[in-house]
Amino acid sequence: GYSLGEADMIRRAMGKKKIKILEENKRRFILESGKRDYSKDVAEKVWQYIMAFANYGFNKAHAASYAMISYQTAYLKANFPVEYMTALMSVEAASHSMNADEKITSAVEGSKKMGIVILPPDINKSDADFVIEKNEESLEGLAIRFGFNAIKHVGSKAIDNIVETKQEVKKFTSLTQFIHETDGRKVNKTTLECLVKVGAMDAFGTRASMLENLENIRKSAAKLESNIDGQDSLFADVETSANELRDDFPQLPEYPQQELLSFEKELLGMYLTDHPLAAQLRAISNRISKDIGDLDHNLHANN
Repeated sequence: GYSLGEADMIRRAMGKKKIKILEENKRRFILESGKRDYSKDVAEKVWQYIMAFANYGFNKAHAASYAMISYQTAYLKANFPVEYMTALMSVEAASHSMNADEKITSAVEGSKKMGIVILPPDINKSDADFVIEKNEESLEGLAIRFGFNAIKHVGSKAIDNIVETKQEVKKFTSLTQFIHETDGRKVNKTTLECLVKVGAMDAFGTRASMLENLENIRKSAAKLESNIDGQDSLFADVETSANELRDDFPQLPEYPQQELLSFEKELLGMYLTDHPLAAQLRAISNRISKDIGDLDHNLHANN
């Protein structure tokens, strides 16, 4: 009893899992079926097929393709777990999708449960993507280093410049040198703040020291650049310049752990190195049967 247009509305509701629209049509569907000499039992049975397909359904070709991909990825995860999880997180980080944070967080938690150590960003060890590092404490002696792509507010141009510069200088030895060597138009103040906050610059001092002195450090690096640009000889004052590239900002006590964790949550979308409720989570971990994400979001509506 539906027009073609009305039937297409039902089809779209099935495809987009718009349960409310479908539930509103159940009574009409059964009523119209009865007018066409179908029993109520048959109508309700057919309606259940519609609801089941709306919950999760594929045609055969699509289902077979997904089955093959599932088999292949399961094989990779089982036989090359570190490599698989590294690739998975790199893909999600590069996608910049709206739920990328959730997927990366899920992958990180899954990796930890498998015994894989997840290392925080490091300016000398990280790359644009997640990378594998040797680590005796991790599964198969291999850990995963967080990639720059997964840090919020650090753009692709800045990442490209950092990676290219690192290839040229081999290693960043100070924050002053990093600022001096990279392109300030691409690696701007916001990028620097984000890198410091997530711990990528921890080798150069406390995050409190670097953030509180960042403007002065940037001015020193800019002044040094103008001095070097004005040299008459290619080799003049090379030793002095190298010394000047060392950090000389005052070292301040580090921020409280709670604040450092808030930086991680803000810029990585998760608590990576620890959790503010770690003790409480450990206490209840053996008492829960499901995570919130595992609950059926339609359970209340169905009841």
